[in-house]
Amino acid sequence: MILTPKTRQEHRLCVQGLGMERQDTVQLAPFFGTGRYVVNLLNALYTLFDAIISNYDVYKVETIGDAYMLVSGLPLRNGNRHAGMIASAAWHLLEGVSSFIVPHKQEEKLKLRIGIHSGSCVAGVVGLTMPRYCLFGNTVNTASRMESNGLALKIHVSPECRQVLEELGGYNLVERGLVAMKVWHLF
Repeated sequence: MILTPKTRQEHRLCVQGLGMERQDTVQLAPFFGTGRYVVNLLNALYTLFDAIISNYDVYKVETIGDAYMLVSGLPLRNGNRHAGMIASAAWHLLEGVSSFIVPHKQEEKLKLRIGIHSGSCVAGVVGLTMPRYCLFGNTVNTASRMESNGLALKIHVSPECRQVLEELGGYNLVERGLVAMKVWHLF
């Protein structure tokens, strides 16, 4: 399912797995340059994202390269509101990136791919030297697959997340159709 707005007033902010795409290029370095250009780009973009997510009940788990991962419902539970917070944040991030100016390539536009999934996971602080709050489990993997198999400028929603969003109301979901994804089964 693809999340689309019902009305302008219902745009809020929320995201689970997020990646960036410029046309068919997912890797930033070859297009945007190396070293300081990529660092400056990501710093400006993540500063924008951080400002946006401060308006929602979401928690930035990590950024790795061009991936920006959020969660809602952890570390503090919020019932079924997690899906709405993530979906609304995602929509707000799409709006934010539409007006984002790449510092050293002002004529270029970034395009986001966003994937959202609802489910359980294992969370905890890992490490002694650089402790990090980490999430593990199929929910994280599914959100990542939703993003990586997604279309640019769309918010891809798993069936589980779709169900929660429909219960909450206020979200317009359009079926994209079948998408082949790598799935593992334990026997």
